[in-house]
Amino acid sequence: MGNGPLCYRPGDKIDKYAVLSVLGEGDLGVVLLAEQPILKRKVAIRVFRPTGQVLVDHLHRVAALMAGLDHPNIAGVYDVGEHQGHPYLALEYVEGRSLGEMAAGGQQVPLQVLLRIMAAIAGAVQHAFEKGVVCQDIRPANIIVGAAGHPVLSDLALVSLDLDSQDRASVAMKPPRAYVSPERARGDDAHSKSASIWALGETMYHLLAGRRPYNDARPAQFFKQLSSLEPVDLAPLKDKAPEYVLDIIGRCLKKNPAERYPTADQLRRALEAAIDHIEKSEDVTMELAPPRPGQTLLLHVEYQETDLPGAYREYEIGPYLSGGTYGNVFRAKELLSGKPVALKILKREWLTNAEAVERFRREATLLSRLRHANVVLGCTTSAGTGRASSSPWTFWRARPSSRSSPSAPPWSRPR
Repeated sequence: MGNGPLCYRPGDKIDKYAVLSVLGEGDLGVVLLAEQPILKRKVAIRVFRPTGQVLVDHLHRVAALMAGLDHPNIAGVYDVGEHQGHPYLALEYVEGRSLGEMAAGGQQVPLQVLLRIMAAIAGAVQHAFEKGVVCQDIRPANIIVGAAGHPVLSDLALVSLDLDSQDRASVAMKPPRAYVSPERARGDDAHSKSASIWALGETMYHLLAGRRPYNDARPAQFFKQLSSLEPVDLAPLKDKAPEYVLDIIGRCLKKNPAERYPTADQLRRALEAAIDHIEKSEDVTMELAPPRPGQTLLLHVEYQETDLPGAYREYEIGPYLSGGTYGNVFRAKELLSGKPVALKILKREWLTNAEAVERFRREATLLSRLRHANVVLGCTTSAGTGRASSSPWTFWRARPSSRSSPSAPPWSRPR
């Protein structure tokens, strides 16, 4: 086996794949963006540092397990092999941004958007369970909101539930210190499904609180906190979500695996019930900070253009343009497509006024039906639906028509 450094440049070949760029690198290896020239298809290739036959056998097993999964929220696998002594997996390339990148950048993910994403991911985890497979590496960095507008779970570190605990331990990748359940931290792999539920709960906690429940940089102290019998402190979430959402997250993060949701499907249904309750409530007033130039927002789409499929959009806020009785208008950019838009945001003082909210939504609905060269195309997006929103804003966006003024210059993301 080769032991050289994992150095790849655009144009390098890995078997039938041509390297386009390096996406990231870690302790286990490197992730590359590559193209399969015959099919004109972009792929993500994970090239691993050689550690012996156990890793090779594990990757073949993972590829076989992934090939048996068929779910819209799970990234697919295309190939497995070795190149110059380095094992690799060729995976579906999901263009977009991960929840981990959003959290690292301080981006706010509105409550209902987060719950919708996590409900979809819980459904994906349940699909894997039903195929006899457990996902061992669920965390924000591995949940990508793709260009197609829906969340995808990638880099699954799958293990078959049919293996006995000794075999699972021999092939399992070392779990990251974050998002690992107390029992996995102790080396107990008998509750693999419950560990996935913990990881889903910790991901929700992180995205809402802006930090993980246990964040000590010292490994010994971290594992001491994780292994203690003290329940996870939900206080940092109390101004971020209503009590029934905290109950869902709290159940996911029970120290005793038997007290968590027994299946990911039950978690999914609990999240969907919470979404429905929020949308029908009149007293949900959880607020995000007002938008500011350079900030990015992840929003759920209600009315949409045919050339922009999917349920989610990410926008970068630009300069303030104008304001009226009900709303303020900002210049913005839809990040994945790069399209300049106008983003009209309902003023905070009108949010609890059901008549004003309904008028605002009706205006956007009517705009979305217009198709004329001299009328800007409108479509609505919102952080939530119903009479009140978990965000202080209801959104609509208008795309300049082909006869409108030139596009605004792009804005760089805050560093």
